[in-house]
Amino acid sequence: MKNTKHLILAVVAVFLITATIFTTIAYLTSKQEVKNTFTVGNVVIGLDEALVKTDGTPDGDLRTEIGNQYHLLPGMSYTKDPTVTVKANSEDCYVRMVVTVTHYAELEALRGEYDVLKFFKGIDLNQWVPELSADKKPTVNADGTATIIFTYVGEKTADYVTYVPKNNKDTKLAPLFTEFTVPSDFDNAELAVFEGMEVLIEAHAIQATGFDNAIDAWEAFDAQYAD
Repeated sequence: MKNTKHLILAVVAVFLITATIFTTIAYLTSKQEVKNTFTVGNVVIGLDEALVKTDGTPDGDLRTEIGNQYHLLPGMSYTKDPTVTVKANSEDCYVRMVVTVTHYAELEALRGEYDVLKFFKGIDLNQWVPELSADKKPTVNADGTATIIFTYVGEKTADYVTYVPKNNKDTKLAPLFTEFTVPSDFDNAELAVFEGMEVLIEAHAIQATGFDNAIDAWEAFDAQYAD
């Protein structure tokens, strides 16, 4: 009788375990992951000009990012071709160059109102548009320097391009100008103003995306770099 009782308990135990196993259900399922990858855009430019000797003639095909020194004489022309290159894969961007000429107030004191643009030759006004006052004069700063901003407007076509489009290769823009000339009628006093004179050139670029036009973009640029 005892043995029978043990057998019954054992059978019940096996039955309960079996029932537990068969109540586990395998559902048909699928799992997929979506991974978002972010890349960061950038705008990178370079600025260089032909390396020249002190007489203003090019030193072969060499370029410099530092600038040149010149020995000036009346009536002579000197090679100077500041050139911006928008680097490969830079985003669509607006580009401008800011030219600052020192000693400008001193020159005006001797010459009267002088058009500083007469110094620079070879400006392609279809691609580089100067920002001048109503009387076509540059901005004269408190320190006696003169500043002219040239905005790049691209090739003049039916569809007027105002920014440099993204490219997988470097995009070299037209030189801002190709040379500068010392007027032949400058006397000794006027020529002396050129002693220590500097022509400072800065190249600026800002993304085009996110702005309605170049004016808004440059306002944002100036605000970001304001002191």
